[in-house]
Amino acid sequence: MALQPVFYDPQYGFRTDDGIIQDPGDASAIPVQTGTCALTSVAAETRTLAIPEFAGQEITLLAAAIAGQIDITVASAFTYVGDTIITMNSVGESVTLRSVYTGSAFRWQLLFNDLNGANTDTGNGLT
Repeated sequence: MALQPVFYDPQYGFRTDDGIIQDPGDASAIPVQTGTCALTSVAAETRTLAIPEFAGQEITLLAAAIAGQIDITVASAFTYVGDTIITMNSVGESVTLRSVYTGSAFRWQLLFNDLNGANTDTGNGLT
């Protein structure tokens, strides 16, 4: 296996070239890939995220520039309470999802939540 070049991006840290997922823009689907998708908005916007393609796949969604709330609808529940929507309101908020196999299908599972209010009982950015 050939070594992958590693680059340092002052905004996003260390990465490989193939780890950056392009933000598809308002009302579009985020590509189901492993990596980081830096999201930007110019007003209240939406995105969707389809079912993962294999177990162990991991995606980080990061609010890079927010002028309006971004609601991301995930194709299946990603928490034990059945959340399917991620809401980002502030620059720097992020979530990381990892795919798991449930015995009959792949689904996303919340691995990390750094949304505004994530450490409180209400307003955790997930619904």
